[in-house]
Amino acid sequence: MTIFEKYHPIMTAHYTLDWLTGSNIKEIFALRHDKSIAQAADRQPDSTIMDTARYVNSAMGRVMRNEMLIWAIQDRKSNTFLGTFELGPFSETTTSASVHYELLAQFQRQGVMTEVLQHIVQFSFEELKLTELTAITTKKNKPAQKLLERVGFKSLINESAEHVHYSLQALPISR
Repeated sequence: MTIFEKYHPIMTAHYTLDWLTGSNIKEIFALRHDKSIAQAADRQPDSTIMDTARYVNSAMGRVMRNEMLIWAIQDRKSNTFLGTFELGPFSETTTSASVHYELLAQFQRQGVMTEVLQHIVQFSFEELKLTELTAITTKKNKPAQKLLERVGFKSLINESAEHVHYSLQALPISR
């Protein structure tokens, strides 16, 4: 199995994805404490900065155990913290992983996540050799649904559910 410690930083044209521990905990707390972001991500907001510190420690422990990848997204020019991107879970036999991302409100709808998600899709299929990526959004999170579809994810709609499931298959390699 690949050792995940080597997958940082990851650079796109405009953004750097690096470990959460390299970002200011107050900035991560601002993201995780925001009620509207937490609601869109279908999670409880962090109540205290200690909740966020526990989250960061837990997430980075999972990276070191090769169970997931998680990065802080930063603007390359200003080093401003923008949000987070998660990929996993992984195991010895993993051929697919889920993507999960959160972006501070002031950076949403500016193309940040389009660039990051496209890059991570390519990274997942080419470097990690995954065959499928999945994502789940709440039915109310229309911006996330549009982004996933724009990048190529297909919805697997269950009309009675509160969530929309998405899948993106790797293209077969032609020989």
